[in-house]
Amino acid sequence: MNGLRILGAIVVVAVVLVYAVLGSWIAVQNGRRKVEGGVLGFLLGPFGVLVEAILPSRRVPERPRGPHSLSDADLVRRFPAIAERMGRKMRG
Repeated sequence: MNGLRILGAIVVVAVVLVYAVLGSWIAVQNGRRKVEGGVLGFLLGPFGVLVEAILPSRRVPERPRGPHSLSDADLVRRFPAIAERMGRKMRG
C-alpha cells in the first residue's frame, strides 16, 4: 500500500513537470518568458498550457519591405546626408 502511494506521487510529479515544460515551450514559441509558461503549466496543468497557447504573441511582426524600398548600400549611394544621419556607414 505504501509503495503504491509513492508510485502515485512520482506519476503526479512527472505529469506536472511535463505540463510545466510544455507550457514553457509554448511561451517561448509565442515570444513570452519561459517562466511564465512554466508556472502556468505547473500550477494549472492542461488548463495552464491552454491559457498560454491562447495568450497573444509578443513577437513584433517584421515590416515587409516594399518594392521601392532601398537597401543600405543604395541609401548611402543615393542619399549620403540622410544615411549619415541614420548612422549608416559608407562602404568603399
